[in-house]
Amino acid sequence: MTKFSRISCIALTWNALGECRGVLVRGRGERLSVQARWQAKADASATVAECLAEGLAALGGGESVLVVAGAADAACGLAEVSVPALKANELRGALGFEVARNCPLGMDRVAWSYRRLPMASGTRLPIRLFYLRQTAWEQWLESVSGLRLDALIPPQAALDPVLAERDLLLPTASGECFLFARTAKEGRSVRPATGEEDAFGSGSKPLAWDRLSLGPLADLPADEQAAYAPALVLGAFGLLPQTAKGQADGFPVPYNLRPRRNQLNRFLAVALGMLLVILSLVALWREYAARQTCLAALQAEVTRVKKEIDQHTADNGKSTAGTLTALAKELTEANAELDRPSLASVLVELTETIGPNSWCYKFDWRDAAATIEIEESEEDVALADNLELSPVIGDVLVESSNLSAGKNIRQIKLNARWDSDTDAAVPRKDRPAPDGAKPVGAPLEPGTEPPPSGLPGPPSADTETPGPPPGGAPPGIPPHFLKKEKP
Repeated sequence: MTKFSRISCIALTWNALGECRGVLVRGRGERLSVQARWQAKADASATVAECLAEGLAALGGGESVLVVAGAADAACGLAEVSVPALKANELRGALGFEVARNCPLGMDRVAWSYRRLPMASGTRLPIRLFYLRQTAWEQWLESVSGLRLDALIPPQAALDPVLAERDLLLPTASGECFLFARTAKEGRSVRPATGEEDAFGSGSKPLAWDRLSLGPLADLPADEQAAYAPALVLGAFGLLPQTAKGQADGFPVPYNLRPRRNQLNRFLAVALGMLLVILSLVALWREYAARQTCLAALQAEVTRVKKEIDQHTADNGKSTAGTLTALAKELTEANAELDRPSLASVLVELTETIGPNSWCYKFDWRDAAATIEIEESEEDVALADNLELSPVIGDVLVESSNLSAGKNIRQIKLNARWDSDTDAAVPRKDRPAPDGAKPVGAPLEPGTEPPPSGLPGPPSADTETPGPPPGGAPPGIPPHFLKKEKP
């Protein structure tokens, strides 16, 4: 069941006699209604194009009304074929061969087009071909030169689904009529009319159609009503949904004859599009400028930092020699301070200095600082002085001295260090010697030979006690005990 768009359409027709007619129809679901009619005839004072332009203005309807035009006679060839479903750009090329096969004239002498008919079943596409002589097509273009058209098509090509249940009768310029009758394959066959056919455009009620409301056409005589049959077919074709969507098939409408609807809306759309493009460009430019500014600031900062680095490098180069000299001096002084006697030399010195009546039962060594505890059966009052006179011991301090059970217990702190040049050369007090031996430092008896060369003799009152030779061992200490601790 065919349904029509809820819009209006103006259909204009003309024939070889210069008779021009037009109707304004409106669709509502499955029904059509005629809103207005118009007719005129071209003569020496007005051409067909001028008459059609006046008819379009007389019927009115505004910019939203669709306009369809076509010649009212049957001077148009018609052929129906079926082809495989092809793409739009491939379909016209394939149909050119069908036109050449069905048209008796050469392809260079005709203007042709096609309509895709409703597909009932199957995969093949039913096509209706229609063609005109090239001279007739040029007359068509001249006749509609004053119009703005949505479709340009002959009435017989506009059939189906319009009047799919009726035949159509169209006259020719010679007065003869042709019948476009329905076929079993839902197509149309063309044959001369006999005058007894029950077709749309013939009989006592030529416009009888159960979907059509005649409106102002109802008061016209039957012969005048029949003259509006082609216009009504074109009007119904213009109200089909595909025509309303701008997808109508037919002869191609030249660009200068196409309608110019919604110009203001189109202008506003273009203006808004251009404004959007301009705003986008401005936003991009601002973003680009901001990034360039940030990049320039970063480059300036890099340049400034490089200059500062170069300046500091130059200043440091000038003071490198002085800095290295000062560091070498500090390292030398630090090494001199850390140069100290070894633990072994201190133990040897303690063993020789502590007398036979004393016993060291505790020894604590921490980083060249030692703490000793001594138990004495008889107090050695010269012990602290003798330790202080040692070349490897200094800073002797008696922290405590207690008498318990007839024994004297003393706690002494001392440091392992070499004697400095400022230390006083005080002779060490005599220590008790073993049985049969003279105390260390006792004077020689008369007639006694001095000790052999290389061995130190007893110190005299007028002679200073020499310190340890540089780099050598002090008297009484084996050289292998003088391995100095390093930091």
